Amino acid sequence: MEKITVITLTRGRPDMLRRSIESVRRQDYPGPVEHLVVIDDCERTAREIADEVSTDHRRLTTHLVRRPGYEGDGGDGGDGGDGGDGGDGGAGGDVGDGRSAGGAGDTDSRAWIYPRISRLLNKGAALADSTWISFLDDDNEYRPDHLRGLMALVEKTGYPAVHSARSIHWADGTPYLEPRFPWAHVPGTAEEIYELMCARGIWVRGTNVLRDRAVPIDVSVFRNSTIMTSRDAPFLVDQNIWLMRRDLMLAHPIPDAFSARDLHENMGPDDMQLKVLLSQGIPIASTGEPTVRYYLGGVSNNLRPVPRG
Repeated sequence: MEKITVITLTRGRPDMLRRSIESVRRQDYPGPVEHLVVIDDCERTAREIADEVSTDHRRLTTHLVRRPGYEGDGGDGGDGGDGGDGGDGGAGGDVGDGRSAGGAGDTDSRAWIYPRISRLLNKGAALADSTWISFLDDDNEYRPDHLRGLMALVEKTGYPAVHSARSIHWADGTPYLEPRFPWAHVPGTAEEIYELMCARGIWVRGTNVLRDRAVPIDVSVFRNSTIMTSRDAPFLVDQNIWLMRRDLMLAHPIPDAFSARDLHENMGPDDMQLKVLLSQGIPIASTGEPTVRYYLGGVSNNLRPVPRG
């Protein structure tokens, strides 16, 4: 069986990271899996997960990446501190999204967070020594059959990039059942985007299941899901749900230069990667199975339920 490397970025929240680590350890994929945790300049995180169990078949590897002086430290003193909760850590779960529901995002922080995340993900791919790589935010988790299902789809299709669906949860684990798209960037569009997603079979109405999808059309009109309108094709594949060949990502790394237009249109690293893959004509398939548990939280997902009369 071919080896898979799971790449996780993290900074300053080892307790959440342990849940992510355990979900990789529980994978029922019969082949070897390495969990490569890329730590964004936070010695405390490295110390606190040093006791995590690692075996030859389920190997845990950590790699501490220092921040160069020209990059912001997120205001936490450069040691991780309390950073990394989605707004100031520069890596990990919700800052990997970098999306602020209702348009409350900090464009200036995204201007350095997004490139940093791209570089760290590319670094993880460069460090991996397996044929296949996947990704997992430090606050999310895999269902035990996640990697096995993705590899089965690879064997069926022969495609170099495949993905799953996901289930969306509040930070406390309860299902997200609000009829609103939680990452809508423009105020007042959350309900409209949710309806578009349901009409196109992406969000399963009345459930917390999100079946990410990307239509392979002219990417010059690429508009990501957080700003989509009824005129736009769906472009939505979250970083957490990919499985792809490592050499594919090395050949087509995630862009780490974000223009003013990219930031205005709320293009995150996962959007940039998807755009690159589609522009290269890379065939992509989905299992359609929600084998990733995606947890909302932090400043990037601050849309809370409101009373409905």
